[in-house]
Amino acid sequence: MTRQNAVVAGGSVASDSDENAADTGPVRDLFGAAVLTSGSTTVSADNSPAGVARDESGCEPETGVTTEVTTETTTETTTEAKTGSNVKPGGKSDTFVEVAVPSPLHRTFDYIWPFAEPAIAGLRVTVPFGRRSVTAFVVSARSTTEVPVDKLKRVTRCLESEPLLDADMVDLLSWAGRYYRYPLGEVFATALPAPLRKGESAALEKSEIYRAEPQGRGDSIATRAPIQKALYEVIKAAGITGVPASELSSVTRGWRRPVNQLIDKGLIERFEVEDLPQNKSHESAKQLSDEQQHALATVRNALGGYQAFLLNGVTGSGKTEVYLQLIQEVLAERQQVLVLVPEISLTPQLLQRFRRRLNGCLVCLH
Repeated sequence: MTRQNAVVAGGSVASDSDENAADTGPVRDLFGAAVLTSGSTTVSADNSPAGVARDESGCEPETGVTTEVTTETTTETTTEAKTGSNVKPGGKSDTFVEVAVPSPLHRTFDYIWPFAEPAIAGLRVTVPFGRRSVTAFVVSARSTTEVPVDKLKRVTRCLESEPLLDADMVDLLSWAGRYYRYPLGEVFATALPAPLRKGESAALEKSEIYRAEPQGRGDSIATRAPIQKALYEVIKAAGITGVPASELSSVTRGWRRPVNQLIDKGLIERFEVEDLPQNKSHESAKQLSDEQQHALATVRNALGGYQAFLLNGVTGSGKTEVYLQLIQEVLAERQQVLVLVPEISLTPQLLQRFRRRLNGCLVCLH
């Protein structure tokens, strides 16, 4: 493997809660109960409403009645709002999505899906929720809903084309919400890092990299093009890893035109790579005791194969320092390291220590 990663398994549980119910339309109980609006009354044992469910405005959901709906294409078209079979005026069916909103409510909410792209479970979306706009999660897509379309709000924005949470993860999180009787929106939110819960992009930024073509010959550059020659030598010296565009400005301020000329000549190529977050260490390794040096040498000799070791020592005896120096050696070989943390409460202090000591991409998963 070529990427340098030290991965710490662990993490913390954090979620945002909303104490205000939202006027969003139909609501689904996670445990199979009847669909009620935010001001719902009790539900009977056979999952049928024991009372009339009302939305926050005090209006009763209209079922089996004729109502007038105004749209851009029809002005006064009557349609029958039947439970479980809502159709837009003109006979065109809407696409609806069941959405989990991070809030203390043990419910999901239906919204209209207004996009041409299909709705997929696991997508992050932005939806109006009460007076706020929040990041929520698509649980499922359907062609029908159980209240009139004019009572539903629309999904404002879809934050990605591919779901961050795949089908297996959606099933797992839905099961966890049911089993632990925890609000589904909070469960989904806890599964993602804080920036993604806030709606930030999951895509990494990309950098331009320039690399010399293997068959390129620098002697083909004309002697009257010294800037091209200098840039080519810098790029060629970097080898297969190439040179980031940000570093070429140190060769010459106006580097882009001569670099494009080198590309046209077939001497170098340009490509993009994702910018992985890189940690910079600011603490050196500590002096090891004889016992620590023996443990380090023993494990080091087994690298490259599979073998289990147990470091036996009381708290504060220096086991972590042995781990750190072994990790540094593995990262120096451009390989990855996975560290499993036995207790989630230990993660912050261990992560802080790793950041002081290790260079490269340091990622924490839980």
